Amino acid sequence: MINDSSTLMLDEQCERLQRDSNALGVMVSSEEGLLGHSGLLGRLPDGIVDAAADLIANVLAASTRSEIQEGDDLVAQVDALSACAAPLGPKAALVVIFDEHSSLALVRLRMKRARDSLLRSLTEP
Repeated sequence: MINDSSTLMLDEQCERLQRDSNALGVMVSSEEGLLGHSGLLGRLPDGIVDAAADLIANVLAASTRSEIQEGDDLVAQVDALSACAAPLGPKAALVVIFDEHSSLALVRLRMKRARDSLLRSLTEP
């Protein structure tokens, strides 16, 4: 479990990633639940929220079985919205939800750049 200062740091990093990738929302989740987030996730359509939850579950399961490597991702599209999910170590997943104002290439680039600092926040005591 992460502490309050790590949660605050994760939220700030999610906010920066959201801004840099021109995304609608960003989440860091584990099997225990949401660890950090940014954006108006509660206002997103149920379909993309369900797709993001499925991506998180798939990334965590694949990461546990070593079927997905760091830097790999899974993508889902629901209507005009997309979600891109990638592992953050063996026990967490990063998800970015975006629309036509961004692109998958930009989201992947910004996720890659944010990965190391997010991992540090997850592992620091």
